[in-house]
Parts: sequence; structure tokens; C-alpha cells
Amino acid sequence: MAIAIITLFIPIVFYFLLKNLGKASSLFLSDVNERKWPLFFFILLNLMILLQVLNSYNYPALYFYFIGILLSTMTCFIMTIFGIKVSLHLVGLSGLTMFIVALGVHFHINLIYTIAFLFTALGLTASSRLLYRAHTVVELILGFFIGFIPQLIMVNYWL
Repeated sequence: MAIAIITLFIPIVFYFLLKNLGKASSLFLSDVNERKWPLFFFILLNLMILLQVLNSYNYPALYFYFIGILLSTMTCFIMTIFGIKVSLHLVGLSGLTMFIVALGVHFHINLIYTIAFLFTALGLTASSRLLYRAHTVVELILGFFIGFIPQLIMVNYWL
């Protein structure tokens, strides 16, 4: 319940705060500069989850999943400082896909349908971002690898 509150409800309230202050023009945060505050705030929320809610002894997979999320978010934040826009949709989906693959390997369960669904979702999401001209191909590729690689690195610690 604490993770749901910290990762869902608090960011929604924070978005409305940014909207009222004029720091966010829309929910999509199409401008690179609009992404700085939400990413910084999400880094703080992830740190709160890692330091206060989860520990590596009781929930090792979930703990290292959130460390991967933290690394991805920090990378995206650094890229926004340099004016580089990254597809946050693909960051999240590719990180989740890698985590589900690792869960299937770790627990020896067949998650092939879930993995196939996630890869389909990755393709559809990337296609829709291109169709709506929200991102370039480079931004999508960067987003995929920024989400995928930290989760792949974290697998070594809990698998």
C-alpha cells in the first residue's frame, strides 16, 4: 500500500501542483525543460521507497527493481539537464519487461505470454510515439536502453 501511495497518488498531486504553478503545460511534458522537476521529484520518491519501505533481505527482487528504476530515472534526469529528450514510456516498459524476464528465470516459471504481451506493448508504444511525432527514433532507442540496461545490471545482484 505504501508503494502504491508513493508511486501513484503523490506524483498525481505533484503534477497538479506543477500545472497550477505553470511549470507543466500538459500531462505529456513535451518540452525537455518541463521534465526536470517531475524526474527530480520521482528520484526523491524512489529513494524514499528504497530507504523506508523496502529492504534487500525481505524483498530482494523488488528492492533491486526499484534500484534499477532509480538508475533509469537519474539517467533521464541527467539527459534532460543536457537538453536530450528520452521516451519515458519506453524507459518504463523496457525496464518492466527485463524485470519480468528475470522473474521468470529466477522462479523457473513460464511467463512467455506476459513477455510476449510486453514486447508487443513496447512495439505499439514506440510506433504510437512515432506516429504522433512525440519522439524521434533516437529518443525511442535511448529510452529502451535506459530502461533495459539498469534492470539487466541489477539482475546480477538478486538472481
